[in-house]
Amino acid sequence: MPSAPSRARQDPPGPAEAPPGHQAPPAQGADTDVTGGEAAGSGMPFAVTLEPAVHEVVGERADLTVSEPRRRRAVSQAMRAFRRLVESPHGAAEVDEEATAEQAAGDDLWLPVFAPARERLLELDVVIDDGRFAILHRAAANRFAAAFTDVAAFRVIRTHLLDADVERESELRLRTGRADAPATPASALALPGRTGRRLIVVLTDGIGDAWHTGAAHRMLARWGENNAVVVVHLLPARLWRRTGIAPERAELRNTKPAAAAVEYGSAVPPGMVPVPVIGTAAGQVKGWAEFVMGSRARWSCGVLACSSAETDHESREPEEERLGRGAGSGGSAWASRLSPSSWPCTWPPRR
Repeated sequence: MPSAPSRARQDPPGPAEAPPGHQAPPAQGADTDVTGGEAAGSGMPFAVTLEPAVHEVVGERADLTVSEPRRRRAVSQAMRAFRRLVESPHGAAEVDEEATAEQAAGDDLWLPVFAPARERLLELDVVIDDGRFAILHRAAANRFAAAFTDVAAFRVIRTHLLDADVERESELRLRTGRADAPATPASALALPGRTGRRLIVVLTDGIGDAWHTGAAHRMLARWGENNAVVVVHLLPARLWRRTGIAPERAELRNTKPAAAAVEYGSAVPPGMVPVPVIGTAAGQVKGWAEFVMGSRARWSCGVLACSSAETDHESREPEEERLGRGAGSGGSAWASRLSPSSWPCTWPPRR
């Protein structure tokens, strides 16, 4: 007797197969790469992962369509105004190839024609805040500092680390990245140099004690007496008021390339040095670069009114007493919030 035909086993329904070349979207909440491909000229694959914290640190709205290399490229392009050549003050000369070729075409004599050597106008000092919370913003600070090298506009770039976790201006020290390098007083950058050829950029989160006691502001004023100075805040602008850097919106005026900050025209009181404060967005960097080089005569931005005339009279207090004072008495507001005594605790009643 013939047997009944067997029924084919059917698997439970599942997701439809994706067409060839189609990549399924990642699961919600998974860590994903924003962009991928091959690095130009290297043949090595690369992928850049953007984390929400990165966008919050650099002060820009999170945009998952823009990779970090593109952000860095945009910042470096915004600094093109710094590319300016001037005659070397050392009296050096170099061969003028065009003039030499024109002379050879007319006289049939291949004799070199010399012209005064030209060099980049600006020198740059990058001061990176290396306080207790610097590790949170180190990546953003390094990316911004690397843009100065990409633009190729500076004769010399010197990088310094500043420990802002002190209360007195005399305690502020600058260090290099080498462990064996000695620390130098921060006032060393205020020594008179070639005025109009030096730029000082401070990358900070404004949390260190020196920003709350006014010691860092006096340091900025001394630097700004002979140099162009700017503060690049690594936190979003909405958080600046919670730090020791609270600039006021003002209009600055300048027509001289790389003029000292004390020479800026502004509405700050007499005897004060106006120091501009910007974020890390490319638009703000472009406006600042054009203003510093004199191509933008008027520029509105956040301004710190700093003075070096105040005396350094802060008394040294025990750490517990200083933390207990909080931000209202000049202490670090962030440090007081980290103190366990300030945490809100409500214990349920015992039954």
